[in-house]
Amino acid sequence: MATVRQRRVIEVQLLADGGLKSSATLIGELIKDKDSITTSAAESVVRFSTDQDEQGLADILAKLTASGQRVSQFREVPMDLEDAFMSVTKEAEASAPEETSS
Repeated sequence: MATVRQRRVIEVQLLADGGLKSSATLIGELIKDKDSITTSAAESVVRFSTDQDEQGLADILAKLTASGQRVSQFREVPMDLEDAFMSVTKEAEASAPEETSS
């Protein structure tokens, strides 16, 4: 039986967009999937996908604030049913053995 690992989308809203690049760089040093990091200057937001637990997320927040970033919100973006289904099917496809034709 396959296990499903929860990937979470986290949104970090900064007080101003001036720290977006440095925040994204710092987050990239702390998570595995660096390609999941996106920024929005219009919203002053950095978003990333991770499988970090609560302790790992708390460490990311602590390092952001210790580096001088002014974080106004740090939250998990709720996953809708379609996102959950796509996540499960993607995991199932990735772990399925490839078929060979004879």
